[in-house]
Amino acid sequence: MEGKRIRIGGGGGFADDRIDAALELIEKGQLDYLSFDALSENELSQVAMKKLSEPDHPGYDRMLEYRMKQILPAALKNHVKIISNMGSTNPVAAARYLAELSSSLGYTGIKIAAVTGDNVLPYLKECKEEYITVEQQREVKSFGEDLIAANCYVPSYGIYEALEAGAQIICTGRIGDSAVFMGALRYEFGWALDDWDHLALGIMVGHELECAGQLTGGYYSDPPYKDIPNPFKLGFPLAEVYADGDVIFTKVEGSGGMVTEDTCKEQSLYEVHDPANYIHADAVVDLSHVTFEQLGKDRVLMRGIKGKPAPEKLKVALGVKEGYFSTATVWFAGPGARSRAEWARQMLYARFDHLGFHPDALQIFLMGIDGVYGNAPGVPKDLEPWEVGVRVACRSHDKEEVEDIMRETACRMSTNGPAAGTCEHATWFVRDVVAYYHILIPRQIIQTYMEMIIS
Repeated sequence: MEGKRIRIGGGGGFADDRIDAALELIEKGQLDYLSFDALSENELSQVAMKKLSEPDHPGYDRMLEYRMKQILPAALKNHVKIISNMGSTNPVAAARYLAELSSSLGYTGIKIAAVTGDNVLPYLKECKEEYITVEQQREVKSFGEDLIAANCYVPSYGIYEALEAGAQIICTGRIGDSAVFMGALRYEFGWALDDWDHLALGIMVGHELECAGQLTGGYYSDPPYKDIPNPFKLGFPLAEVYADGDVIFTKVEGSGGMVTEDTCKEQSLYEVHDPANYIHADAVVDLSHVTFEQLGKDRVLMRGIKGKPAPEKLKVALGVKEGYFSTATVWFAGPGARSRAEWARQMLYARFDHLGFHPDALQIFLMGIDGVYGNAPGVPKDLEPWEVGVRVACRSHDKEEVEDIMRETACRMSTNGPAAGTCEHATWFVRDVVAYYHILIPRQIIQTYMEMIIS
């Protein structure tokens, strides 16, 4: 633990994550950077779909304005740099909004960077080469106009460029979740583009922090076996990263939750298929020999990260329109709840067949019986719960068919049996289905760009 030290915090693990914990980090964490991973795999597709129906939609994270109105004043006051992927489908619009917000707060001359280049939809629409999806082995061109989004998990190069140009706030689009952390560390410590061990270390720091409260016990908790203190005020984590490669994970003193060897170990394996080859756009991480050591209360030292050369191909997330989807649930309570629910399930299957409905997908679950495990072996078959929900889920390219199935389930069962069921009536709604696929494309196709906007 020698040399220069950078303190970087995890401000949120998804678009709707808590804001008070991020504010606590800014105000009490003595941070240099706060990074937000707000862009889930389906967020880009959902925003792209929104833009189809609302051409004036700005295209950035739906929570950007709400979150930054609370976060930005504290960040500017405490000189904490903000890096996030909240730019979603339009990082430039996000940067312009933040410039206006900064000016309205009385801060002028603030440099706000937008990093773009992840949108490869025009390329896929025009290129002659055929790409095949990993899921279902489908040709991308077969999607036609139903392909509405294609965003590459780009490396952190644009973040480095923005910081080098003096950016205090950076908005990106679809970048690797860990890259919003690693880009700052690479800039601060001057890591070379082929310094694989250090780049992998930076990615691993981001990997531990990217889901925020998961590292401080939020996802670790499993009462009564694993309890965490004061979860109602769960603190978000931060990392102290040293020039010699040592990393300490901790949190603000007095905040809820905890940082232990076990919380760090669990998070280290989150979404990792091969610990020896955890692939990111900047480098491949080998965490198969990582160690975590408890140095004190809520202070864990991480060592042992190794790196390998960056992959030759990069992952592209595709959003494809695939019809409509809806669910409705009818609840039965009291003695015989399971029997009545099972009767309702069989009656609904027969009813839908009688009416000639043939949706693309239809499933009826008994909530509390087989809603999660289905017919998995080992699930007790003789449960007699006091309440059971009959949940109908269907998907179809025919929107009216989905609506009819929901009406049959949520409304018409109220007088057509069985007895004593609650109905949702008009509370259900039909949603557009945006299916997720992914492909791999040569990394040389990708070029990121940085645009600076000053408040």
